[in-house]
Amino acid sequence: MVEWVPHTHGLRHILQDIYITCGKFDKQKTNPQIKRIYDQCQGKMQEDEMLKNKILPMFPPAFHKWFLNTFSEPAAWFRAWVAYAHTTAVWSMVGHIVGLGDRHGENILFDSTTGDCVHVDFSCLFDKGLQLEKPELVPFRLSQNMIDGLGITGYEGIFLRVCEITPSVLRTHRETLMSS
Repeated sequence: MVEWVPHTHGLRHILQDIYITCGKFDKQKTNPQIKRIYDQCQGKMQEDEMLKNKILPMFPPAFHKWFLNTFSEPAAWFRAWVAYAHTTAVWSMVGHIVGLGDRHGENILFDSTTGDCVHVDFSCLFDKGLQLEKPELVPFRLSQNMIDGLGITGYEGIFLRVCEITPSVLRTHRETLMSS
């Protein structure tokens, strides 16, 4: 089943546009540069070390800029920020419970009218990601940019509270969920 989700933009495209605007990304230069770093570090350090020490510093967190640019009126920005925190937390918990994998910047979308997080592409369910050549070990995607979008409290504010509430709501309504 294919369905178009109106008013949404993928995380990867949002961030790429922000980094291009800030002068931090140029497809012609940046992609080969990252590949060169990856090739040079292969075998010398773990991939997570390479990512943390070499790649991530090239792209400081900037997702908050999307909220500022998209929701310029303060009340609209606040509503979008709360919606983002709520929906990102719910999707994170639901995705973890059903073993949803393949969460990359093109499968996580954001609604430019509400700030809602919307996930697409559910072909990697029930921990199928653990059987990939490079197993997906994280329970859900929460990158430095997604944390940046959560504002000053990061993941320890609204996001954490909704993460705590979501499993009990799902348990309370398990019959409805199982019959769907």
